[in-house]
Amino acid sequence: MTIKRAKKEAARPGAKPEMPSEPVPFRPVPGARLSVAKPDAATSAFAEIADRKKRAYLEGLAMTPSFGEAARLAGISARTGWNYRSEASGRFSELLEVALQMGLRRAEDEGWRRGVEGWEEPVYQGGKLVGTKLVKSDTMLIFMLKAGKPEKYRERHEISGPGGKAIQIEDLSGLSDKELAAKAAALSIMLKKKAAK
Repeated sequence: MTIKRAKKEAARPGAKPEMPSEPVPFRPVPGARLSVAKPDAATSAFAEIADRKKRAYLEGLAMTPSFGEAARLAGISARTGWNYRSEASGRFSELLEVALQMGLRRAEDEGWRRGVEGWEEPVYQGGKLVGTKLVKSDTMLIFMLKAGKPEKYRERHEISGPGGKAIQIEDLSGLSDKELAAKAAALSIMLKKKAAK
């Protein structure tokens, strides 16, 4: 039974689905409003930035590597965030890069958690919660391996010439239009002969 169907059955009048006995860890709901608009300068990793909005933007960027989301979390417009980045200089410019790397690291850590550790999903049967199952993201793990060890895990595409030899590339840049047309005609005839075989 799918989770969607189990939820529908649980919503029927008179149905009383069992609730999990263990507390469910907090996970932000997509679209929920989290805010760092008033970061405390004393506890901020970017305390040296006096401007509260710029500091909030850095804190938001450290939470998520998305410029738009960082602006939303800081309570500023995406345009203001863009202005901060385009006009950045000195220490603020350095801290922008630090914040972005922190956000990327958080995203990378979450990708690792999803790919290797996984997460618990509820399992329903007959409209009742009967347990959980561990779910892992193979796709996330594949992406992380490709990024971390591209020499081993990237997709390889090798093209070679006849007999596995290197493809010969002819420089045609010095030819006239008439000479290029003759080469194209000869190539067309050769391809038609190969296709006829």
